[in-house]
Amino acid sequence: EPKMRSKCLRHRHLLFVGDSLQRYLYLTLANFLVTGEWPRDLKAGERSPCFEGAYALNKTRDEVWPEYFRGTNSDLRGAEICDCFRTTCCSEAVLNENRYTLFDGAAV
Repeated sequence: EPKMRSKCLRHRHLLFVGDSLQRYLYLTLANFLVTGEWPRDLKAGERSPCFEGAYALNKTRDEVWPEYFRGTNSDLRGAEICDCFRTTCCSEAVLNENRYTLFDGAAV
């Protein structure tokens, strides 16, 4: 039930700072709060917030990140604000990924 999922975080803010592992921890928790399901191992044709490539099938290398940002944001059903930008696939020089999810009083 949605109310029970966010009860322990209600009126609290939880902040993740770090590398891609922190991104996946955040997306896993946000996904659970919004959908009530933990991400699971992928089957053919499925997407997981913990695997960028699943959002960018048949995309060029430079299209992977924008598609991943749009896809993970869409999966969170409008509960997330994603201020995300990356110029190329593997360049850390120009990278911005600020995400905020508000669900039933829980801010992640």
